Amino acid sequence: MSSLNPDDLKNLECLVFYIDRDFDLKRDKAEVKSLERDLQRVKTVCQNAILVVDSLAQGQERSSVVNWTIDLGLEFIDNSEPDEDEEDNDDEDGETGFFKNQTGSKLVDSLHTLMWSNMVKNDAGN
Repeated sequence: MSSLNPDDLKNLECLVFYIDRDFDLKRDKAEVKSLERDLQRVKTVCQNAILVVDSLAQGQERSSVVNWTIDLGLEFIDNSEPDEDEEDNDDEDGETGFFKNQTGSKLVDSLHTLMWSNMVKNDAGN
């Protein structure tokens, strides 16, 4: 992200950080600092950010990561946590590939909750 400037990001509405391995706040200090720095740079133009991790490293307290992401204004998705609606997800929803797996499903659910700039309020009577 070091080559991006705020003008390049003016239409950005959500930034997703994805860590595809066990995540540990203490062990991954360089990655944590880089993420914090990148987030500070884009927060001026993008208010929505999500951190997705495949899993937390053994011994890493989930509450520490949750508190850290809250402090940064990030939504946190831990892919190793079971999907709460897993029994409601079936093969008939038309999702394939990335969006069919747990990470994609949780991410899509999270993205659905955001207020997008192109959203239009529907009147109940129409």
